[in-house]
Amino acid sequence: MKAAEIGFKEANTVAPASIYESSGKVIGKASKILGVAGLGLTGLDAMTNGKGWQTKHTIEATVGILTFVPFIGEVVGPVCFFGNLATMAVNDGKGISDTIQDSIDKK
Repeated sequence: MKAAEIGFKEANTVAPASIYESSGKVIGKASKILGVAGLGLTGLDAMTNGKGWQTKHTIEATVGILTFVPFIGEVVGPVCFFGNLATMAVNDGKGISDTIQDSIDKK
């Protein structure tokens, strides 16, 4: 048996492919649960903020729904998440949708 074959055999013994498959399923389910929770929190914010449904809620709900679309969600979700973090870092803790909403409110 060649060294490479032995290495692959040992690697499969230590971490069989089924571990990766089950981890992917768990991550996928967790992602969907968190996505639904995020949409629920957006709705709750709209009901309790005293101003009702605003543009920022539409933005957040749209992004939340798009994350469930295969391929599109895999791009939109991380881009919006990290973009929101970057916006919060330079904008006194206000994210993308809050910044847009503030701009609309000032008009």
